[in-house]
Amino acid sequence: MAELTQGRDLSNRRPSALFTERFNVDTSVARSIYRGQPVILDKSVDTVNIVGWVAAVTLVTAADVFIGIANENITVAAGDLEVTKEIDVITDGEVGFQSAAFTDADVGKTVVFTDSGTLAVGTGSATQCTAGKIARVANGYVYVQLTTRQFVF
Repeated sequence: MAELTQGRDLSNRRPSALFTERFNVDTSVARSIYRGQPVILDKSVDTVNIVGWVAAVTLVTAADVFIGIANENITVAAGDLEVTKEIDVITDGEVGFQSAAFTDADVGKTVVFTDSGTLAVGTGSATQCTAGKIARVANGYVYVQLTTRQFVF
């Protein structure tokens, strides 16, 4: 896959165990965030409002924080009033992403985003955003138990 250009299908096995929160989006530049995209607090951009993570964003250890997965799409213009630009973010629970790249042997392994649309087994780094651990692989989906509110690596 590659960077998202539209929202992606998500699945969850236990809707009652999925937690979402609304966050304001940084509007220092025009940006789009798509459903299924990782969102972070990029402290070199804004210390309060979130941004969608893409591979072009260099992650900073012990500074940037993985917040969760966008649960809807949003597009903002540069200079939009940030308090009016909110997005629903999945902050806890198991999120299912369509993928044929994983097997049952991957359960328990750490999963990272290598770009906003691609998941892989790996370790967080300046170029890979840690999402959580693989909880299950079933029916064409990989279910990731999110590890949020932690430094990206």
